[in-house]
Amino acid sequence: MPSDEELEWLLAVLALAQRYENRVINDVRRTVLQAMADLRNLVAQMSPSGSFRMYEWARLSPEVYTALAPIDEALWTAFPDPLFIFQNQSTERALELINNSVSRDRPWSRGELMNTTIVAGVVLTDLLRGNRNQRLSVRMASDADKLVRTKLLQDESTTAIANKVMRLSRRNGKNVPTSRGGTFTNLMTTRVKNLVAGAMWDVNNRSQLRVFQKKDVQLWRWNAVLDDKTCPVCQPLHNQIVAKPTSFVSTKYGTQQPPIHPNCRCFILPVLGTVGQSN
Repeated sequence: MPSDEELEWLLAVLALAQRYENRVINDVRRTVLQAMADLRNLVAQMSPSGSFRMYEWARLSPEVYTALAPIDEALWTAFPDPLFIFQNQSTERALELINNSVSRDRPWSRGELMNTTIVAGVVLTDLLRGNRNQRLSVRMASDADKLVRTKLLQDESTTAIANKVMRLSRRNGKNVPTSRGGTFTNLMTTRVKNLVAGAMWDVNNRSQLRVFQKKDVQLWRWNAVLDDKTCPVCQPLHNQIVAKPTSFVSTKYGTQQPPIHPNCRCFILPVLGTVGQSN
């Protein structure tokens, strides 16, 4: 089992990651809401009801990607500095855990981080600036199109479909867009949060693994954060010990190292000392 010192260290790294995740999310939140408001306005251009709206949507749907594309650009602008700073602080934490017993490598540049950080099997550069099939906004646009077409086939009113995209709350005499649960806006906001969390955790694990691999480590342990949020994929991996950090049992997600799913909070740590090796 992880020692009390390691558990305290794990929680400190989690809090550090959360801080930089929130920084990126706060930077892009307004852009995400505006993009969803533009999508809602696009839907609202259809006639109030009628089967001919399917033809109207066929004319309007090519504009969906244009409405959502600013989300890619906002993330591209928001990511580099927090990733770079978090990389350095994550490296410092890893060095502290092993009492600064190895030298520190040159940090990856902001550009290198954007080109090597992987979320759900795709590097950030491809997610935000790659070909249209891989881009985040293209996937969002596809999901939006499917949502609207499904609701049209169910003969829902245009107002109901627009509210499914984004609800408006009345504040100070004005309609204010919100990301309430059950809306497409809420779903896409969660997708952005998962992307940000996945990127931060990938940088964290790669930065720390680069430090730990300089030690003469014979054993590596998978560490999951055990609480009511621990998923059934990560829980059985907790405390597994192997000879190489890349030889953990493969999961249904096709990966052997964390993060293995959105919001994964697992670590791979070296087994240090005789107490850890006895476990």
